[in-house]
Amino acid sequence: LFSFSHAAFQVLGHYIRRQQDPETFISEIKYIASDPDDKYFFNVTDEAALNDIVDALGDRIFTLEGTLGYNQSSFHMEMSQIGFSTHKLDVGPFICDWPSVVALRVSPMSSSALQDGILFGMVGAYDWDGGVLKEGIYGRIAPSREAFESEFPLELKNHAAYLGYTVSSVIVGDWKRLYVAGAPRFKHKGKVILFELSDDGDVNIAQALNGEQIGSYYGSEVCGLDVDQDGITDLLLVAAPMYLGSGNKEAGRVYIYSFTGEEVFVPNGTLKSEERSQDARFGYALAAAPDLNHDGFTDLVVGAPLEDEHRGAIYVYHGDGIYVNPNYKQRIPGSSLSPSLRYFGRSVSTQLDLDGDQLIDLAVGAHGSAVLLRSNPGLLLLHLSSRSIVQINVSLSFQPHSINVIQKTCQRGGRESSCLNATACFTTVSRSPGPQSTSFDLWVSATLDDRKLSARALFDDSSHRQTQLALQVHTGRTVCHRLPFHVYDTADYIRPISFSLKFKINDTESGPVLDEGWPTTIKKSIQFFKDCGEDDVCTTDLVLQAHMDVTGSRQKPYVIRSPRRRLAVEVQLQNRLENAYNTSLTLHYSKNLHFSSLSIREDANFKMECTALGANSHSCNVSYPVFRSQSKVNFMLEFEFSCTSLHSRVQMKLHAASDSVEREETLMDNSVQLQSFVQYEPDLFVSSDSNLKRYEVHPTRTVSEAIGPEFHTHLRLQNLGCYSVSHLELRLRLPSVAAEDARFMTLTDVFSYNVSEAAPPARLAPFRWFLRSLSTGPQATGVNCSVQSDLAQLKARQGDVRTLHPEDMMQNDVLVSPRLAQRPMTTAAFSTFEKRRPFGQNCSRSWCTEVVCEVQQLLKGQAVVVRVSRRVHDDFFRKAKYKSVRIIGAYRLAAQETNLITLGKETVWRETVLEVLKGRAIPISLWILIGSVIGGLLLLSLIIFILWKVCLSSFQKNPPHTHRNKRLI
Repeated sequence: LFSFSHAAFQVLGHYIRRQQDPETFISEIKYIASDPDDKYFFNVTDEAALNDIVDALGDRIFTLEGTLGYNQSSFHMEMSQIGFSTHKLDVGPFICDWPSVVALRVSPMSSSALQDGILFGMVGAYDWDGGVLKEGIYGRIAPSREAFESEFPLELKNHAAYLGYTVSSVIVGDWKRLYVAGAPRFKHKGKVILFELSDDGDVNIAQALNGEQIGSYYGSEVCGLDVDQDGITDLLLVAAPMYLGSGNKEAGRVYIYSFTGEEVFVPNGTLKSEERSQDARFGYALAAAPDLNHDGFTDLVVGAPLEDEHRGAIYVYHGDGIYVNPNYKQRIPGSSLSPSLRYFGRSVSTQLDLDGDQLIDLAVGAHGSAVLLRSNPGLLLLHLSSRSIVQINVSLSFQPHSINVIQKTCQRGGRESSCLNATACFTTVSRSPGPQSTSFDLWVSATLDDRKLSARALFDDSSHRQTQLALQVHTGRTVCHRLPFHVYDTADYIRPISFSLKFKINDTESGPVLDEGWPTTIKKSIQFFKDCGEDDVCTTDLVLQAHMDVTGSRQKPYVIRSPRRRLAVEVQLQNRLENAYNTSLTLHYSKNLHFSSLSIREDANFKMECTALGANSHSCNVSYPVFRSQSKVNFMLEFEFSCTSLHSRVQMKLHAASDSVEREETLMDNSVQLQSFVQYEPDLFVSSDSNLKRYEVHPTRTVSEAIGPEFHTHLRLQNLGCYSVSHLELRLRLPSVAAEDARFMTLTDVFSYNVSEAAPPARLAPFRWFLRSLSTGPQATGVNCSVQSDLAQLKARQGDVRTLHPEDMMQNDVLVSPRLAQRPMTTAAFSTFEKRRPFGQNCSRSWCTEVVCEVQQLLKGQAVVVRVSRRVHDDFFRKAKYKSVRIIGAYRLAAQETNLITLGKETVWRETVLEVLKGRAIPISLWILIGSVIGGLLLLSLIIFILWKVCLSSFQKNPPHTHRNKRLI
């Protein structure tokens, strides 16, 4: 209890200077001052006298929180608020609350290593920097402020860290106790320290945990959990209830720290409230529950008083091993208990057992009220009586043990059948302490062949595949019930018949509840009798053989080319011993293959069906349901090569298996691995066409007509395959310059465009550039062309060329025979051809302009057209002596070959030919010229005479009106 005195200072300087009456002011000041006036009322005539009065009263002036200044003394323990938080120092499976009502396994050394007492938090001590105080068997121990200086520097002493806002303790290795204290306002982010405290007040800080968000109040609640209840703390939980979540709402968060065994706690996840934007203050209260679901692990309860518009809620988390399941088991909103509850979950206590049934009851604080929740194991409900937890063990047996469809044992529905009995036994065990109910009702449902469309077995009592019954079971006893059923004739006698049993406890207010996570379904299978000898064990020996029709090595890979893009695998499977049931062949193949079909070669009695297991695997059943002894089947598997996945190897693994037993020494021949190296030859089509195949040079043209008209050669490159091809090169060699650097052909224009098969030519989008000074301009998209026409560079690159002089062309008027011009030439053949022809306008007898077009990528079905425009120099051929000459250009498609792509025959040279003819001047006779002139003059005279006659006739029919002309005059 604190008392405060009011000192009043009356400064009359203002009134004296203005000669005003101060009596009213003096009476008001005296009213404010504490009694007596002579001690607390000061009459000052001048403001300067205040300094002397403050010095005199310095020992009676204390600072309030955050206001320490000059000439003011601070609080030490005067405002410490001892008991703001407390923690009882005892041994328990959970550390953040009072002792558990359940027994604890304590180490023999715990009585000497651990001491009882109470740890107090002093949040207001040392100017609200905070502190702790321990009251124990050795008296009172209160560490000084300097004892925590390593984590709470003295220069921050006026920042009000609130150390001791919450206190607790943990038990670490060798049964050593570490005290825990929270300081939620340290640097506005919060801090939690774990420390040792000696009897003389010395502090050894073992670890410090820091908050991560300003204003989150990290450390306002702490809780140590001994989840497995072995006496050693497994988890330390630190709450930050004002942690801002989405939408800047105070969602709250609880940090989990796990004990590492080295007396250090490390971060190991967080707990959060429901994923929605709302104020929750999750973690405002933390409480360890001894064992709500009786699984032997300590549980956790977390309060969130601001959820649901300040109605509040609590969350229940179950322990698991040495950790807490991060998914809450139950959320109990305050609105479900009473619509008038506010701030439900602001405090939680799990140390109550009001009815003495040894089941934990939960007390939850709310605004102006407290709510008691009594424990319903595995659940928290507001009810009047507690319920225990039970476990039900079920056993299922059959008599006889297998189904013999050959020997019928009974008649059902007028049909011969095989009859069996299923016996289900239920043993009930209670997990809860204290007295338990002796009996309760159990609802049971049994099903035969639950996954089959048509029933192979039926229950006798219902003539259906499902039956239901109610049993009364007793805690600690075993109850058995017999379920007779029968099996009809069926073709599917290999797959066993399944028998499923489901059960649940009839929900009553007083009865027990089933242990959380305990299985409520049991399923067994009844096998059919097999023809496998006296031991009833089918021992088989499967032998698998397979080979591909594609073989290729790394040095000489198999080339995949159109139109054959398929792969066939011949397979033989043989069973050398007893019957093999549910025989299957599993295929795993590389991504560059697609499974196409399966066909049986010989015996049609064998049936095989394949189903996909994944993108590159299939499973095929072989002669289902039984692959009989000494049987053999030959079949072929067909695959198609993928158009999207190209790989340098084809790989395949085949494995045969069955449900029968096979000895380990015979398993080696159950699997086959196949492999072949491959290359892909793209299906490319290259063609050329020219709008001028023959050109006649007229010798009578003028000098200004030295160059002939422009003509075009189109080269079309089309991808007819199913996959794209990259980095193609189209190279052209066009004869241009003869002897004495005389140019007879000029490259004028290059025009390229992409074309698809679906687009008409009129809608093509061209990409064009013109040659200026025989060089290319901007490149087209996807096609980059370069031209080399500089004569000096051509001479350097093309080597020894015996150029042809115009006067020598008469010796060979036809330079290429039709036979050679029509067939494609390889590089070697083209070179041989050039050497064999001593004369002619090709790249052995003239300098050739070179055009190189790089195609970056050619997609499936896409085509690229390159148009080359040229002009013939007539003046060159007018000087030449020849009758006809062929100008032979060449083009070739190449690619950057890799271990995947090869062009093969596409790399040959092909020709483009222009035949130039020599025109003849025809002489005209002089008499023909004279006759033509005279005939023209006579024709002109005749036309004039006819026109004159027509005009004269028209004038005579319409004479002029003389009298009218007179009047006009």
